[in-house]
Amino acid sequence: MKFVLSAFVFFLALGLSLKSVASTPKNSPETCTAETQNCEATKEAHSKHKGAENAHGNGLSEHMNSLFPEKQKNPTVTARPTSVKLTSPKFLAKVSTPTVKLEWAAADGATSYHVQVATDPNFKWLVTNEHFVKTTSYDMANLQPGQKYYWRIASLKGENDSSFTKSLFISSVFATPAVKQ
Repeated sequence: MKFVLSAFVFFLALGLSLKSVASTPKNSPETCTAETQNCEATKEAHSKHKGAENAHGNGLSEHMNSLFPEKQKNPTVTARPTSVKLTSPKFLAKVSTPTVKLEWAAADGATSYHVQVATDPNFKWLVTNEHFVKTTSYDMANLQPGQKYYWRIASLKGENDSSFTKSLFISSVFATPAVKQ
């Protein structure tokens, strides 16, 4: 184990020393110290060398950018549809039948809707999770008595980029009364 560790340290040190040797220019002027008299010439030669590197690097960047231009944003594809307005059942409504019709107002720019119904407010326990509902209503059946149902709708725009597909969810809740015995 000690041999492997010492070999790793040796090759790491060797690599760092080779990198520092490779990064110094071959025709670099002498290092400017207190003993040398020609410090200004050294600084001038060094700045000319750096200027040549920068000019070469900028040309390469411009050439690469022309090969791979940045994608331009298309506002018709990145605009989200507006949010829906929930109409029925009203917030905290009591539904006395085992079926309910969830209704909402159409959203501008939407081609379909994402409908979710759950038994918890965090939408962890989904009862319904329907993508691409084309109408502005959804019929829900088999409601359990004495249960609260949380529902939410998001408007979708099918031709959008994936990151701009839907609006924010708009949520509500309704309940079914307990069965009388």
